[in-house]
Amino acid sequence: MLTSISGFPELLPRDQIIFNQIVDTIRYQFELHGFTPFDSPSVEKTSVLLSKGNDSEIYGIHRLADSDGKKDLGLRFDLTVPLARYVAQRCGQLTFPYRRYQIGQVWRGERPQAGRYRQFCQGDIDIIGDGDLSLSHDVEMVLIIHRIFRAIGVGNIIIRMNNCSILKGLLLLLGVAEDNLARVMRVIDKADKISANQLKISLMQEGMTEDNAEELMIILTITRKGEQIFHPTILDELLEKFDPRNGQIHAGLEQGEQATYGYRILESGILELQEVVKLATELGLPDNIIAINLSLARGLSYYTGTLYEVQLREYPEIGSVCGGGRYENLVANFTNRKLPGVGISIGITRLVAKLLEVGILQGKTSTIAQVLVTNQNTKLTSYYMIIGDTLRAGGINTEVYLQDKPLGHQMKYADKKGFKIAMIADESEFTDGNVIVRDLRNGQQECTKVESALHIVKQML
Repeated sequence: MLTSISGFPELLPRDQIIFNQIVDTIRYQFELHGFTPFDSPSVEKTSVLLSKGNDSEIYGIHRLADSDGKKDLGLRFDLTVPLARYVAQRCGQLTFPYRRYQIGQVWRGERPQAGRYRQFCQGDIDIIGDGDLSLSHDVEMVLIIHRIFRAIGVGNIIIRMNNCSILKGLLLLLGVAEDNLARVMRVIDKADKISANQLKISLMQEGMTEDNAEELMIILTITRKGEQIFHPTILDELLEKFDPRNGQIHAGLEQGEQATYGYRILESGILELQEVVKLATELGLPDNIIAINLSLARGLSYYTGTLYEVQLREYPEIGSVCGGGRYENLVANFTNRKLPGVGISIGITRLVAKLLEVGILQGKTSTIAQVLVTNQNTKLTSYYMIIGDTLRAGGINTEVYLQDKPLGHQMKYADKKGFKIAMIADESEFTDGNVIVRDLRNGQQECTKVESALHIVKQML
């Protein structure tokens, strides 16, 4: 019995057509905003892939004939690591800020589950600067996210936002040692998936006192589920609460140099996030889709500033369908040259699969051709093919039926695949240089000269 491999999706023609349309829409928006196409190899050296530390996700690749089974090559598990290698290798040939987009397949050696795959398509954009990169580019990312989902027809989204410095500053103020920040932030990043008691225990296991763990959880709860729509006072209140100059610091709060350092980092993160949101709303982003979520701590290995994560408001169970953020030095593992950037990644396979499942997207046709030229008389096959080429020359996607089947069978074929128009001709039409153009949606038809058929078809469409 033939079965496909779990985690490697396959689509029926009608769904694949929709998938390609979504990809085309995303590509159009990327190019509309001035991003240049880029394509990286599917295979990278494992030393490059391991620079991000995701050894458990990497599919090694080698020839079956290689008896030693070398695993010095692997399939890319995202589009960011290949970009980092490419930029580091070719930075002398690129013009900065470098704006690139890439849409392609990636592979992850993880256990497949609902909404997750071993092979899937991602769509990424990144803007990389040389030495510095304006915070305005972070704003641009938010606007592009909104415009892409609106163009797809899924405008009811939540853009969860945070800034790495906010969380880092809070943790320093609450007594977490700097060399333990990453571990604690990994715990926080799981806050939506575990109970409050589990979160508290995990924070205490990482060295936080019970009082400070509870204090942090109160702060995270304000926006934890992504349901709290952005309100400017939330971040202002946080600044006032932890300002070491106001004399209201509770006993458990870290004191001295770490407190001063932590507050400075907290303040910088809050000011950056407020600036991004303020400018985005001034440029037309509806503020009711922005949710400040202080537990958002994705991409800890390289994100350093603004963080984004997109969820479908009606289907939060699917998790993130788009995410990204700012990184101070994407290529730190490959070169000493400082190249800061900001980017987003859309999980296209996961997104389309969910939209198909819930019926937001519906496959209505199994063909990308709009017209079927039927074949009533195999002696006239060349005539039918000329009709087809006439329509194609005018930009109409057209299929010519070349099997020797009755017209009724061909019309059932047209109906099943979802053609909009059929072209019909037999010897009598051929003798007069005519063809019958039938609109399959309403049954109306018109007999016309072949040279006029293109005009009639365009009118019907």
